[in-house]
Amino acid sequence: LPFEGHLPNDDVLLLHEAEEMIEAADAVAVQPCDCRRLGQRCSKLIDVCIGLGDAARYLIERDGLPALTKEQGLEVLREAHRKGLMHTGDSSWRENGLYYICNCCSCDCYPFRAGRVLDSKGVWPKNRHVAVVDETKCTSCGKCMKRCHFDAFRRDPTEKVEIVVRGKIKRRRRVLYDPERCWGCGLCSTTCPDDAIAMDPI
Repeated sequence: LPFEGHLPNDDVLLLHEAEEMIEAADAVAVQPCDCRRLGQRCSKLIDVCIGLGDAARYLIERDGLPALTKEQGLEVLREAHRKGLMHTGDSSWRENGLYYICNCCSCDCYPFRAGRVLDSKGVWPKNRHVAVVDETKCTSCGKCMKRCHFDAFRRDPTEKVEIVVRGKIKRRRRVLYDPERCWGCGLCSTTCPDDAIAMDPI
């Protein structure tokens, strides 16, 4: 449905997009994730909501949170990524100004949860990319399955296939991919050891 005004953190961001935002910020601060602190549905990192620019200054002046360097902000972001959190923010920050980068899980994050419950995927946050799998490179290692919040990857329950891994033949259940379930966060792509997953814009 059309809406008036602007929803904060309305885009799913790839890691390099979020990194660009931090690099451009003149102030950085980090506060606890409200969704995860209130929901408590998982044990993922809490101190990962990254305020940028005026938002960072507000956190520093109002809450007395420490100002971070860009390098410290990037490390918070990259550690969140390593721990399997998705990034959301405003992809039009160059026009709208910097605000926040949230680092989200699907179990506590209210927009992601609402998207699943209400079947409103792509409304808020908007998915702007989709994973594309090169099956000629995929070795069905299953790392993408562990990283995906939305079960876009799963094992084929019916048969095993022979796959060459580092010169050795292995029998594994093939990993199947359903692009309709993909929210475009890129966690699978940065994890794949075979460079078999790319993120395409939609």
